[in-house]
Amino acid sequence: QAFSGTIKSGDKVFIQAGAGGLGSVAIQVAKFLGADVATTVSSRNVELVKSLGADVIIDYRSQDYTQLLKNYDFVLDTLGNAEALRAMQILRSKLYEAELEKQHAAVASERKSQIGSGDRSERIRTYNFPQNRVTDHRLSGDIRNFNLQQVMNGNLDEIIDALIAQDQAEKLREQTEA
Repeated sequence: QAFSGTIKSGDKVFIQAGAGGLGSVAIQVAKFLGADVATTVSSRNVELVKSLGADVIIDYRSQDYTQLLKNYDFVLDTLGNAEALRAMQILRSKLYEAELEKQHAAVASERKSQIGSGDRSERIRTYNFPQNRVTDHRLSGDIRNFNLQQVMNGNLDEIIDALIAQDQAEKLREQTEA
């Protein structure tokens, strides 16, 4: 009953002592719910747990499951004591993964906002030679037009300073809204 509300198809479940009374029932329930099941047994019980549906079978006498199994969603500890702490090493940290995904999304969003799509319709600057003007389309108002001759001579400080000021203003606005 404890499994039925939590385990779903595709979850990875580790059950210690799969040939024991609780372990053998747990394997069958987890498999019924669609989970991938790993278990530990002695070599004489391999066929038993295989017939119950275990996907990964580890002989606890000759193999260390903490070295073989990684990123499991559930651990059923039937042994207790120090073995419970060892079993927890293979659990997947779902909170850590969610936070990591959130950080990756934030970085990707920041990069996209800095780079843009690269589409031709997304203009960044227009160089107008007859009017001796460079227009940076990412900026707004009067600060978006710069002297073309100065830019062509390598003096980009005005453009860079304006872009930095706008970026800082946008970040400040985002922080106050959050």
